[in-house]
Amino acid sequence: MAKRDTRQLIADAFVAEVRETSLSRVRIADLIEQLGINRNTYYYHFSSKHETALWVFRHALAQRLSQALPADQLVSAPFSKRISQPLPYYTHVEIGARTLDASVFTKMLLACVRDDADFYRKLFTIREPEFLETVGRLYYPPLVEDVKFILDGRYMPPETLHMVASLGVRHLLSSIEFFLQNLRMADELLDERVNPFGNALQESLCELIQAHPINRYVKRA
Repeated sequence: MAKRDTRQLIADAFVAEVRETSLSRVRIADLIEQLGINRNTYYYHFSSKHETALWVFRHALAQRLSQALPADQLVSAPFSKRISQPLPYYTHVEIGARTLDASVFTKMLLACVRDDADFYRKLFTIREPEFLETVGRLYYPPLVEDVKFILDGRYMPPETLHMVASLGVRHLLSSIEFFLQNLRMADELLDERVNPFGNALQESLCELIQAHPINRYVKRA
């Protein structure tokens, strides 16, 4: 069996187990026994169940983003040392001077989790802080780059930059959690004619930075 087929086989069994129980309750030993593989085979592909969950999420999102936007508007990165193929996970769409449009990213992200809501509800929950932290670490760097792009060379203290990017990560995670809790409104939330707020984070960042230019401040001894 090809490496990719084995990886997908593990991922499919993992998703089924999470749907039935939860991420915390899934045991790698049970997956290995169920699939009839050894521990080395599992750990050749994934270092942990949290990495397995992240791969399922990133692989599904990468497929949607690749179909929605050209490669030069995608932010991609290898998944891990084992899986070196770059996977798109974010976007960089410039629509003007110091202006970004992440609405397609938002729509693809929410559509991705809607495709398997029973699975993603078990991941994007306060009961799985380790997974949320993993996703947060994934999105923090590109959100820092978003802020720097909007600043366009203007100064922002590193502490403020960290705060703004961290709040952006929280906005992203909260959007997913809200969407999964309100799937009855999914069609409306994914329709830009009804919900024109897909780019709310970038628009608010741009307006705030434009309205509040920051000068260098030297601390007094």
